[in-house]
This record gives sequence, C-alpha cells and structure tokens, in this order.
Amino acid sequence: MKNLKNLNNYVFFFCLFVFATGFALCNAEIKKDRKNLNATYSFQTIPIPAKAIPFLAGEFKGIVADNLLLQMNSFIGSGHSITKKQWKDICRGFEQVMELDPYFEQTYLQAQAFLSWEARMPKAAIAILEKSSVKRPWDWRPGYYIGFDHYYFLDDYDKASEIFLKTSQIKDAPVLIALLGSRFAVKGKRIEASLEVLEQMKQNPGLTKNAQKEIENRIIALTGIRIIEKALDRYKAVYHYYPLSLDMLVTKGILQTLPVNPYSVSYGYSPGTGKIVFDHHSKEVVKP
Repeated sequence: MKNLKNLNNYVFFFCLFVFATGFALCNAEIKKDRKNLNATYSFQTIPIPAKAIPFLAGEFKGIVADNLLLQMNSFIGSGHSITKKQWKDICRGFEQVMELDPYFEQTYLQAQAFLSWEARMPKAAIAILEKSSVKRPWDWRPGYYIGFDHYYFLDDYDKASEIFLKTSQIKDAPVLIALLGSRFAVKGKRIEASLEVLEQMKQNPGLTKNAQKEIENRIIALTGIRIIEKALDRYKAVYHYYPLSLDMLVTKGILQTLPVNPYSVSYGYSPGTGKIVFDHHSKEVVKP
C-alpha cells in the first residue's frame, strides 16, 4: 500500500514536470511568434473617401463596419509600435465606420479611448464624437466626452463649458455635467448661461436632496462671482487697474460687503488678470 502511494506521488510530480516544461516551451514559442508578427503586422484603411464607402458596401454596411472596427482593435491591441502615419490611417478607419454605421456606440467609445488618449489626437476624436452626438441625440455621453476633450486636452474652458451646459439638458444626463459646465463657465465667461441652466435644473422634482443642495450652492457661488466681476470692472474704470485684493472693493466703497462663498472658503482672485474662482483649483489665481 505504501509503495503504491509512493508510485502515485512519483507519477504526479512527473506529470507536473512535463506540464510545466511544455507550458514554458509553448510560451516561448508564442512570444517568438508575436515578436515576428509585430515586425510585419500593419493596418491600412480602404483607399477610398469615407463618404463613398456606404455606396460600395450596399446592404452589407454593418458587416463592413464591424470588420473595420475589429481590424483596428486587433492592430492597436497587438502591442505593435504605432507610427503617426498609422494613427492617421486608424483615424480614417473610424471616419469610414461612422459613415457605414453612425448609430453604433462602440465607434465613438473606441475613438475617444484610442484617438484622444493613445494617439493624442483629441480633435480627430471630437470630430467622430460630434457626428455621434448628431445621430444619437438621446445619448449624453458623446457630448460629455467632447466637453472633456476641450477641457483636458485642448485647454479650452469656454468651449468645454458650452458643451457641458448643452449636454446637461439631455434627458437622464447626470447632474454632474451641469456642475462641470458651471465650473468652467467661470473661466470661460459663460456665467449667465450657466446660471440659466442651473435654475432650470433646480426645478426638477426628481433631484435628490444632495443634488438639489449642490445646485443651490453652485448658483450662490456663481452669483457671487458675477457681483464681484461687475465690481472689479467699476474699480478698474476708476483706478485703471485691478485692486491688489478683493477687500479693497469694500474699503474703496465699491461694495458694502463681499459675497459669501458657500464652499466655506474665500473666492480665489488674481490681481493681474482680474480672474475669480470659487473652488481654488485654478493655477491662474492667487489663493487668499
């Protein structure tokens, strides 16, 4: 009985050794094949204008679109080092897929992921997203990504605010989008539009208490900024420069008191530019 048990142990370890050796050899061959594949693998779009593809695809538009999207995913995920020219081909591929099937959500989701983040081609991604937002007017996500790209990649706060505020009015869009739009409105001088959207949202009976409170705080903060901006304009008209601190608006009699910031901090202010924020996350202001 003991000898049989020892034999079973020997067989088990022998099989384990054979399996581990086979696995290591197979893994080495796979890596070798992948290395060779990366040296030759390429992607190229159909060499015709994107507008012409639907006519050539005929009733097979969906199949051709899926095939193109699959090829692009396979190429990007292969680990291949992608050149600028190849990224342009991939961008053209997304344009062709959009012409074939403009309602497919994976197209704009992947364009945002690959073109904005990996290729650093946010303008190309925005072009795809804008087409999706037209074809999918019920979907708030294309607008959200467009606004994000304008803010994060292009540093265009004004455009980001405009897009966020417009997108926030789509049914079922998260309240956060309107709050983002109102935040960037400070930098983009779109406070009036932001206040109008927030006032409309405040009337929504379906808001949670937290969302209602956040919207009210944002309205108070933006109203305070509007009051201060008008006071700064009056100060500059008299003295020809911005005050060194917001307190000077009170000491010079422009304002009786400074508006209260509902976020429990003083308003951030830059004497050089006259810019004001309520959250102190901007590098352009001096924190008091």
